[in-house]
Amino acid sequence: MKGHPFRRMFQLSPLRLVALGFAVVASGAAIGAVQDSATATAPAVKGPRHTGLIVPSWEPEGYESPELATTLDTIKALGLQRVTFISTWYQATLTSSTFARSEATPTDSALRTAIAAARSRGLRVALKPHVDLPDDSWRGDIKPADRAAWFANYQSFVNTYAELAQETGATTFIVGTELASLSTDPRWTSIISDVRSRFSGTLTYAANWDEAPQIRFWNLLDEIGIDAYYPLTANQQGTTSVNELRNGWKTPKQQLAKLATRWKKPVRFTEVGYTRHRGTTATPWDFTLQSPARSAEQAAAYEALFQAMRSESWFLGPDFWATDPPAEEHDELGYSPLGHPAQSRLAAGAATLAR
Repeated sequence: MKGHPFRRMFQLSPLRLVALGFAVVASGAAIGAVQDSATATAPAVKGPRHTGLIVPSWEPEGYESPELATTLDTIKALGLQRVTFISTWYQATLTSSTFARSEATPTDSALRTAIAAARSRGLRVALKPHVDLPDDSWRGDIKPADRAAWFANYQSFVNTYAELAQETGATTFIVGTELASLSTDPRWTSIISDVRSRFSGTLTYAANWDEAPQIRFWNLLDEIGIDAYYPLTANQQGTTSVNELRNGWKTPKQQLAKLATRWKKPVRFTEVGYTRHRGTTATPWDFTLQSPARSAEQAAAYEALFQAMRSESWFLGPDFWATDPPAEEHDELGYSPLGHPAQSRLAAGAATLAR
């Protein structure tokens, strides 16, 4: 493979960055166009709200590493309630109609081990299968030459993991992630129905933050899932001002509240995260920033998120991207909050949200 998938997951071209800028305006307009009745209200979350951490792996046996136990113990000690595990299959190009396991795909045995380890610590588990490419292409741009063949392959793929999630006692299954070029296809109805017949827990889809308005199958799911890499400041150098970052959530919150109201579903951040680079709050999706380290900005972003979201009745909680993968090299300027100032903000925020 070209490069390391952890390093390039959010790599975007300058053209893509410009497109995202326009997309956030368009998404606001699209959601804003929804006319709520005088009595319409966003759904209130019933029961406790949960904060989680995502633990990815791109090694076949990575989830069987002793490092995983240490990570799960830390997650539990911080008072978090959830952990998300990732399994990724790969297609050769954006137009490929098939995809398959690779040397970077965790084995089913390793996934079972990880889920059992998390559950033994009282953690809730989400399983989040991904489709990716071995280069720098984004999965949201996948346009298979044969859509019918691609979706047939996808249904088999997602059913495999839905059955694994059911067998291992996972609490949440995510039926797709950021497949923006494909998420308007009517085949999702049968995919979700098929998964429902295999998995009895909570179902959601992880929509990219600018993708969510186009999706029309939210009514078939239990939650609206958002990969919430919203830009929180127009200053490309970022900011460590919690007040400014909290204000940066104002427009996204309005959009999300309307989405929750329209579909009568609560919202979970299936992913949200910030690197320890200067400017991460302006472009949270971009880990390739060639800027100095600034852990204080990551910490401020965590605090601002909890302050902005804790009073929203439709908000289920955030799952943060991500710890460094077990048994793999650690990224000193990456997304993980563990061992950095953001860790204490994460623990405090999770406790407040749970109350």
